[in-house]
Amino acid sequence: PHRTRRRARPGAAPAMNCRAEVLEVSVEGRQVEEAMLAVLHTVLLHRCTGKFHYKKEGTYSIGTVGTQDVDCDFIDFAYVRVSSEELDRALRKAVGEFKDALRSSGSDGMGQISLEFYQKKKSRWPFSDECIPWELWTIKVN
Repeated sequence: PHRTRRRARPGAAPAMNCRAEVLEVSVEGRQVEEAMLAVLHTVLLHRCTGKFHYKKEGTYSIGTVGTQDVDCDFIDFAYVRVSSEELDRALRKAVGEFKDALRSSGSDGMGQISLEFYQKKKSRWPFSDECIPWELWTIKVN
């Protein structure tokens, strides 16, 4: 199974106090990549904040997040994403691996991919940090 943290993780079970959303989509094989990118980029856009600029006396301002319009080729749809090439590359890599796994698994094109938001909790040595999820989006593809 395809597993990566924060970008996409299939079959992830929500932890306590973790908001979980499950979406089911029916798409043709050629539409899988665009459909997943549209949903995941949209979720990420709504979870992004601009850069914090700290001022004196404990005040701050928040800058804006750059956005970019994306027109789909195989779906009559357009969406807006954060204009971060690094984020787009990472998401495309995870979605591409998911698409390849769907094709090669013999699963009749069915599967799921998840996007998990989590907080890292520092642990004492020799234990590793704990990742505590606070929101999980799962997209089931039929």
